[in-house]
Amino acid sequence: MQDERRQDTPAALWRAAVLVAGLVLVGCSQPGERAGLRARVLALAEPGPWHIPPATLAIGDLQYVPYTGAGPWPGQGCSGAVTPQAEALRDELLARFDQIDSVGDYACRHIYGDSARMSVHGVGRALDLHVATTDSGEADNDLGDPIANWLVENARAWQVQYLIWDGWQWNASRPPGAKDGAYGGAHPHHDHLHVEVAAAGSIVDPAGAAADVVLEPATERRPARLAVLVLAGAGLWRRRAGCSG
Repeated sequence: MQDERRQDTPAALWRAAVLVAGLVLVGCSQPGERAGLRARVLALAEPGPWHIPPATLAIGDLQYVPYTGAGPWPGQGCSGAVTPQAEALRDELLARFDQIDSVGDYACRHIYGDSARMSVHGVGRALDLHVATTDSGEADNDLGDPIANWLVENARAWQVQYLIWDGWQWNASRPPGAKDGAYGGAHPHHDHLHVEVAAAGSIVDPAGAAADVVLEPATERRPARLAVLVLAGAGLWRRRAGCSG
């Protein structure tokens, strides 16, 4: 199987291309214009919550994983450790996505904002995937969206039952067309993705799950080629404008 672990995602490549092209133009601008242009180039955070691409939603509608909660709180019945299923998913995600800064897993506690229910972290079936925020403290969608989209598209293979990211949620147990929606919990999850795996069907052999992995649609890669054209065009413009340095 083709190795899909390279992190040159379309969104990241596009953002890098626009950033570099913009900095090229900043170098050609007059000193008084540079501060404003530089600010516009760097302000690339996507407004609003996580926007799931239509192609990802369509693939996600084919995924079904039954939802199993962790029961009531107080914490009688905490597992004491992360499950093999969640551990295997954690290792796979760390190998695929180097933008993950750290991962939280087992924690015997209640749900933040709901002291009557145990968090799925308490039974070892939840992961918190921490990613950097933007300079203004908002969710960096170029970092988090590729992870979230991959989890949606591969939910059945990795038994992902529930996902929260950047004010939005996706539930694999819900019917097609109704799996995602706004998240109104106590924490907006702008700096980490919350991922839950199902109670049954533990995956202890990632290689065995790889056969069910859905590869990214080819149409998702088009922005990468467009990014190359942006960089080339910026360079040509700079040479014709007689910029130096």
